[in-house]
Order: sequence, then C-alpha cells, then structure tokens
Amino acid sequence: MEPIASRVLTRYASTQDILSQAQKSLLKYRAWSRGFPAALSAARSSSKDLPDGWVWQDELVSFWRPFDAIQRQLFKLLDALEAQDRAAWAKLKPFFDPPQEAQIEAATDESGFFDRNGETQIAYKEANLRRWYREFTRWVVQALAQLA
Repeated sequence: MEPIASRVLTRYASTQDILSQAQKSLLKYRAWSRGFPAALSAARSSSKDLPDGWVWQDELVSFWRPFDAIQRQLFKLLDALEAQDRAAWAKLKPFFDPPQEAQIEAATDESGFFDRNGETQIAYKEANLRRWYREFTRWVVQALAQLA
C-alpha cells in the first residue's frame, strides 16, 4: 500500500497543476478582454447609422470568438478539480466561471433589431456592453487574486 504522505503530496501536486493551468487561462481572459475598449470603439464608429447608444452585432463578432475556447479550457480544469479534490472544487468554482453579470449574455441582453441596407440586423446596447466589461474585468481580477 502506498504511504499516505505520498498520496497527499500527489493529490496536492495535481491540484496545484490544475490551479496553475486555471491561472494561465484567466490570464488569457484578461489579455483578451483588454481588447474590448478598442473593439467597442470600432463598433461605435461603424454604427453611426444606429440611434445613439447602440452598436451593430456583426462589428463585435470577431472580438467574442476567443471567449469560447478559454471557457472550454476552464470548464475542463474545473471538472478535473472536482474529480481531484471535491472540497477545493466547491470553494474555487466561482473563480473558473464568470458570474451571470460577467457572462457574454449580460452584454448582449436587450438586443434590438434595426434595418441596415434593407436587411434586419441585430444591435446591442452600448450601456450593457460597458457594464459587462466592467463586471467581467472585476471577476477576472478577483479570480486571479484568489487562485494566486
């Protein structure tokens, strides 16, 4: 039978590896989200045909793309953490998955439909996008601090 100390150290090293990988993913989130002000500014410049406070959805599509890959990685790590250490998983889960107000759905909530060159297209409220960015940034900073 393997000594208890070896089992504990192996588990700890594996849990630490999971947390280290989660930090790397959170750093990717942070780097990605730092591009949001520029993406929003570009979207605003391309949305002059909309009422004030709205931006076209298609102007932000390329910005959102990297989010899913990072989120999938964090979910895989969260599953691994749950299998490795259920107590740690219960405490750390909020730092692997953004809260509702920091989810992309919060940014795109209350979308509107407007005519653009004879086609109906989706636009987002700029205020919701800004609120999402503020909440997402806050969550990433807190998550990185908690997993340090």
